[in-house]
Amino acid sequence: MSLWSAFGWLGTILIVSAFALKHRFPLLWLAVMNMSGAGLLGASLIYAAAWPAVALQAIWFVIAARDLLIALGRRRSTNKLSTQQTDGAVHLTVAVQH
Repeated sequence: MSLWSAFGWLGTILIVSAFALKHRFPLLWLAVMNMSGAGLLGASLIYAAAWPAVALQAIWFVIAARDLLIALGRRRSTNKLSTQQTDGAVHLTVAVQH
């Protein structure tokens, strides 16, 4: 098996795994798996000059990158310290996402 073929298989495994495990992992991990898979599979397809499939992987990579930005935005917003004032009392809330 060539290195390019191994890249293609690893990319395929990552993409299919991300899809199969979408209810078990946070969006951040799924986005990383999809981006990595699309990159590896895309590199293999470039080597094979399979241009329509390269275009598909490029689109998949962009969608996964968008998901990564959304996940990072959620993580940033849930790790903030917030205060609320109700009825003269101040309530301090710390939200941390794991």
